[in-house]
Amino acid sequence: QMDFFVVISGRRVDLDNGHYMDYIGHGYPFGLRFDTSPLFLSNLLIKRVVSEGYSDTVDEHYCQEALRKDYLDAGLISSVYSEEEVNED
Repeated sequence: QMDFFVVISGRRVDLDNGHYMDYIGHGYPFGLRFDTSPLFLSNLLIKRVVSEGYSDTVDEHYCQEALRKDYLDAGLISSVYSEEEVNED
């Protein structure tokens, strides 16, 4: 079995249908490429985190306060709980 690694490049991506995707990323080691689409990932698809990356108090505050509040106020929920089919195009 071969592991598949992804570099996360964004979080809580609004899908314009009242839902959001937990993360957006790109295949490692290739990164962002113009001939491939980004990967939309639920937190349920992440088996382990190899490197968490840079974080500081501003980032922590943004995640814990601003980001959660904005999505809650807008009524957005994770696509994990969506009953709609996701278009893969």
